Amino acid sequence: MIAIKKEGEKPFCKNHPEEPATGQCKACGAALCYDCKCIHYGATYCEACFEAKRARDAKNDWMFPAASYAIIAGTALLLIVSAVGLLKIAFLGKGHVEAAALYLAWHVPDAVLVVCAIGAFKFRRWARKGLIFGGALSALRGGVWQAVPPLMSLPVSLLFTLFHAFVIIYGVAVALFYSSKALRDEFRAVRP
Repeated sequence: MIAIKKEGEKPFCKNHPEEPATGQCKACGAALCYDCKCIHYGATYCEACFEAKRARDAKNDWMFPAASYAIIAGTALLLIVSAVGLLKIAFLGKGHVEAAALYLAWHVPDAVLVVCAIGAFKFRRWARKGLIFGGALSALRGGVWQAVPPLMSLPVSLLFTLFHAFVIIYGVAVALFYSSKALRDEFRAVRP
């Protein structure tokens, strides 16, 4: 319901009658406060009109949902490998609590990537930033694990090298994809 204004009176938000309006929906003309307006390529929309516009625009748009599915699948693989490694540490015997805690802390980027990939379905701004951060952190983690064993003269298996090469490539790809200008504009449209 649009707030009716009297002569010389400022309009109020349709969702928050106590808040003065700072914009008007381009599609339906509703008065909107700062928290309710969605800015999309310079135009202001209410949430319902923006969602309708996104739904119309998304009919031919397969890239962003596919990227979110790929990130969830890739991160699920990382989490499975992490769980196997954690179980291996747990069954080594006593005194490995610290090692297990460090191992869990080392795999925090995996949790960040899963949560943010789920948030990316709704184009939440925090999700995009989290995917860039999580991807960069995953790539850094993979690079560190490629460098540490040779520096400590530890034996390295081919599987170990391939897995961490995947982590580096995966992390860089996620960070670069979500850093693109076009995608930044898409995520900027919805407030966190």
